[in-house]
Amino acid sequence: MYCPFCGSSVTAPHGVCGVCGRDITFLKDVADKVPEEMPTTSAQPSTSAAGSSAVVYLSREKKQKIVKISVGVMRMMDGFLRPVRGRLLPLDVEPQWSCQELLAAAIKNQKDFKQVVEDGAHVLLYPDAREITNIPGTDIPFTVEMYKKTSGKPYQRIALYICTVEDLENSCVAYCAQQIQVLKDPEVMSQRVEYKDTIKELYKLGLKPALLFPAQLRLTLPGGGRKWISSVEEAKKYIATLQKSSEPQK
Repeated sequence: MYCPFCGSSVTAPHGVCGVCGRDITFLKDVADKVPEEMPTTSAQPSTSAAGSSAVVYLSREKKQKIVKISVGVMRMMDGFLRPVRGRLLPLDVEPQWSCQELLAAAIKNQKDFKQVVEDGAHVLLYPDAREITNIPGTDIPFTVEMYKKTSGKPYQRIALYICTVEDLENSCVAYCAQQIQVLKDPEVMSQRVEYKDTIKELYKLGLKPALLFPAQLRLTLPGGGRKWISSVEEAKKYIATLQKSSEPQK
């Protein structure tokens, strides 16, 4: 300790300074006090609740969205690829999945439900039995999300199918054989041509006609049901009935 007046070293502040003779008894009170520590700054990051929550939020991986669709099985039956009854199962998928990822998950899902999955390579099909590679009518690679957007269906109404490559190839051979048979039969060709105007009228009535082999119409009704028509005359009678029922009552 030093004398505040002359700066001389003072061993014990009792009485007066031995050099300048000034009264330094007040220094005793100062010496008895414990000096307070100066506040220090910390280089450590804040560990407050808000700061901790922010760090956890930033470091947490974003969870992938899971949606539910349905995937069934198609097989060759009576020369056509047709859905197998009881094999359309719900499947949890991620919207960005490609057709390859969806195919692998669909096969596993069938096995998990104790369903028999045929040996050999498989492909993924649209409901009309076309192989899935791109979004229909485009060059855009298939994803579940993109198909949902272009089809206008909610996820829960999407239904796709798996099929063996062998069945798909056999269906292509059968289709080509049917087309050759149509070309060889003038009567069948004539019947198919006669359906042209009838199909236009059915579209105007809100129906969705499909011309099947050899010369048969399949109508998809507004409620989702189906009706088969085997001749142009039958189609015309059905159109007349629909037009009459839609006329206002007098």
